[in-house]
Amino acid sequence: MRPETLLHWHRRLIARRWTYPHRKPRRPTIASGVRDRIVRLARENPGWGYLRIVGELCKLGITVSAISVGDILMKAALPPAPRRDRRPGADS
Repeated sequence: MRPETLLHWHRRLIARRWTYPHRKPRRPTIASGVRDRIVRLARENPGWGYLRIVGELCKLGITVSAISVGDILMKAALPPAPRRDRRPGADS
């Protein structure tokens, strides 16, 4: 047996054993229904922050991070809770 043959077998064995998809792992996307619910909760409860919204969703069995909630609210043009809670014209 030649060394090239042994190396060929070894490379083929390794190639079969270590096959995996060559893509970066990603988080699962958040469903549009959950996005709508987050925006609705934020609009209906202006005093609730990201963590409170996450807690309320957790009670409903929906797992989402506070960072994701913040990103969703920013894309919906909703400011954080302290600024969302202010009424227009009440600034002094």
